[in-house]
Amino acid sequence: MSSEQRSLLVTAIAFQAAVLSAIGTCVGTVLTGLLFTFFPLEQMRQSAEAAAKASPIVPTFARVLPLYLPSFFVTLTVCSIVSLTVSIGLLRRRPWARFAFILLLTLAIALNIFVLCSLEYSFLVVPSSAEQPIQGLNTLRYGLALVVFIITAGFSLFFAYLIKKLSSKEVCQEFEKTNTQECPRT
Repeated sequence: MSSEQRSLLVTAIAFQAAVLSAIGTCVGTVLTGLLFTFFPLEQMRQSAEAAAKASPIVPTFARVLPLYLPSFFVTLTVCSIVSLTVSIGLLRRRPWARFAFILLLTLAIALNIFVLCSLEYSFLVVPSSAEQPIQGLNTLRYGLALVVFIITAGFSLFFAYLIKKLSSKEVCQEFEKTNTQECPRT
């Protein structure tokens, strides 16, 4: 591989990640601004607490989400900004960006595992039958669990594939060669 040649896979990964994280940054910024400007956060918290007290079958995430909604959106926006920065560094073939991107993919796999565990936990906590059972509720729940499992497993396998490719010898050499070149003078 010559010093001028760049891996098409790395370029495609970096460009797609940059576009998606730029969109995520814009959306996260707008939603965070709207949340803090127009939404009555205190009233949402009180409603969530009242709903949790009124009905014991309210899932945990439905009780907790309104309490931490502002933190969720701020975290989402910060993660999108970090991802955008790392993606641009990956496009420019910076070694720190390759390491950081692998770390982000590893965190995404861990988050997928957490989502699966949370889903299983919410199914165990929420009773499968209420006073008046809804026809087909268990089928719907297990169907939803299967779809979520397939999607998260698919993304996790894809992320593992990307980690493998970004850790390959050829890609590592490409990033080392790019790092040792001097910056052009303007």
